[in-house]
Amino acid sequence: MKKNTAKQVPTKQDEPTTIGSEPIAEEGTPEPVQKTSDQLAAEYLAGWQRALADYENLKRSSSQERMEFARYANTALIQDLIPTIDYFDAAMRQTPNTERCDEATQKEMQNWLLGMQHVQKLLLDKLTEQGLIVLEPTGIYNPNEQESAEERESDQPEGTILQVLQRGFKLFDKLIRPARVVVAKAPVKNAQ
Repeated sequence: MKKNTAKQVPTKQDEPTTIGSEPIAEEGTPEPVQKTSDQLAAEYLAGWQRALADYENLKRSSSQERMEFARYANTALIQDLIPTIDYFDAAMRQTPNTERCDEATQKEMQNWLLGMQHVQKLLLDKLTEQGLIVLEPTGIYNPNEQESAEERESDQPEGTILQVLQRGFKLFDKLIRPARVVVAKAPVKNAQ
């Protein structure tokens, strides 16, 4: 198959409409208006100022995005460490009773427990430095930060938090895990 190698002949529409630097006026069209150098300078200055403003806005936007990214860069790591905090909480609730042990064993157990409490505190302090906020709810149930795991009849006002089953966490202002709570509900009155 042969390729078409014929050159196109320019048509009247393709011909230049200027001679030198002067535009040619087509028949029936008015002469183009020449802009003064002051008008051109003002036009170029306005364009330059718009471009500069756009560039400044882009820099500001990029900076904010970088700061936001850096602020939440550790989210996955912190989410992975939250179960460790839960295990520490569970372990601290299950400390053994050492009253029936001899004095030396009691001292060893107390030292071990104190060491575990220091490790737990160090972990929480370091995560707090990275923006972690521990939610330990009290008072009235807040569905924005808490998850109701159960409702129990109580003489407390309806919606009052009776028990915290699991602490919640925020990273700066972003909720990572809601606190799981038991909420009071009005007692059912027996109709007799």
